[in-house]
Amino acid sequence: MIYDVCVIGGGPAGIFGAYYSCSRGLQTILLEGNSDLGGRMHYYLQAQIYDVPGEFGITGESYLKKLVQQLEKSDATIQLNTYVKQVEEQENCLEIHTSNGKVRAKTILIATGNGFI
Repeated sequence: MIYDVCVIGGGPAGIFGAYYSCSRGLQTILLEGNSDLGGRMHYYLQAQIYDVPGEFGITGESYLKKLVQQLEKSDATIQLNTYVKQVEEQENCLEIHTSNGKVRAKTILIATGNGFI
């Protein structure tokens, strides 16, 4: 299978990117190296966040829970405990070599940022 989009990174940006991609009808896979979604958001579960539109002062834990619930309503494929080792350009796609095998996609969205540390 060749996915339309492969999102690398399961923090808030990756979660929303995968959800948004699916909402536009694109077959999407999200690859996350950790055993759960959220990325560095786990450092801020009790902190209040004031820059989320419509959710002024939401805790990191509540925000993350809402993001994951939203993603779960999409058709995104999620692979946890999956590290990207290499990406190769093929004739009609990108081949992503991971710790759990190969993934093929037309586009890659890299959402591994530095969070807000």
